[in-house]
Amino acid sequence: MLKSYYPDDKPENEKEYGACLRQITALKKGLKKAAKTDIKDHANYHPVLTIITHFGNALSWP
Repeated sequence: MLKSYYPDDKPENEKEYGACLRQITALKKGLKKAAKTDIKDHANYHPVLTIITHFGNALSWP
């Protein structure tokens, strides 16, 4: 998703998505940290981590 909107004037086969992937990683880390500190019910912690993982995978899908 972010790859398709990431600003880069290079032809598709020469584009580099390093900054985009770093942003996705930072977003996932921030969400995981927030989940660890803000979720009060421990039973919801691992399902939320699964959602965060799938969300990150969807963002970085080619």
